[in-house]
Amino acid sequence: PRSRGLGDVYKRQIKDTLIIPEKYKKVVANIAELLQSNILPMFNPITLEVEEVVEEYMDDREQFEEATGEKWENVYAFHNWERCIEIKKMESHESFNIMESFTDQLENIRMKNKLNYALNNKKPFAHFNHLIHNSKYTDQWHEYKQAKYEEYIWLFIRDEFEDSKKALI
Repeated sequence: PRSRGLGDVYKRQIKDTLIIPEKYKKVVANIAELLQSNILPMFNPITLEVEEVVEEYMDDREQFEEATGEKWENVYAFHNWERCIEIKKMESHESFNIMESFTDQLENIRMKNKLNYALNNKKPFAHFNHLIHNSKYTDQWHEYKQAKYEEYIWLFIRDEFEDSKKALI
């Protein structure tokens, strides 16, 4: 019998993820990348536009204007949109759950044990990332994390629409 490689395990895991409508796939992937780099994405679900706001300036427009020499209103258009969704960062426990679920689906017992040890001790994020980035699992981790972020974002957007009683698709 053929042994299953990492790709097989990863493909099986991805099959269980949420289906994002084709219309939103590209923008959701873009938002996921922004969110992972500490940029607050402002999303217009009508036009599918995304504006990137540096998180530290979101609550301090005066600091933004001092740092850039620009007026907030001249740089960002989202405040004029008919509909705008501010995509919130994941809570740290949600990010931790992604690391745990990635670890759980690994078939390599040795790596699984190392990652579990890292997750159950001090500085789990730092130790997990150190192990992952010094292993053959780096690409699988990034793909897995990206897929989970996309799922989180799609649910976030969908929930915003359900709360406002507007159709999304």
